[in-house]
Amino acid sequence: MKLLDTTIRDGSYAVDFKFTCDDVANIAEKSEKLGDAADALTTVGNKSLFKTTTKTDENGKTTTVYDTDKIYQAVRDFADQYNSLYNSASTSKVKQISNAAASMANYTASNEKLLSSMGVTIDEETKNLKIDEEAFKKTDMSKVKGLFNGSG
Repeated sequence: MKLLDTTIRDGSYAVDFKFTCDDVANIAEKSEKLGDAADALTTVGNKSLFKTTTKTDENGKTTTVYDTDKIYQAVRDFADQYNSLYNSASTSKVKQISNAAASMANYTASNEKLLSSMGVTIDEETKNLKIDEEAFKKTDMSKVKGLFNGSG
């Protein structure tokens, strides 16, 4: 007989962890939403948010531009979903989930300088992402594209 077998039989295994299937399902749902937000930013080809358009001004000068409003909305959604998942996962009683949240925060912190150059900061206390809309929209969108698509 293993210690785990005894623990499960007497019921203390579930009580010690103090989590429910709903807690895990909630985190799984938030993880899925973050994945969807990331997919929106990593899509390539005709459906890419980073598809450029050519604009011609009244003087006939043409420029190639990104739709910064759409990109901002997608990055803001990503940050919102990231924050939601991180906040739930970091307080999870399931060690693997709270460890995954710590890994998320560490990976994000490793990109802090790049994120900051785009107007995205990491709150020191909560580890949540915050976006300065004005600073973000002034950013060279090819840098943002490079962050999410791996190419600039």
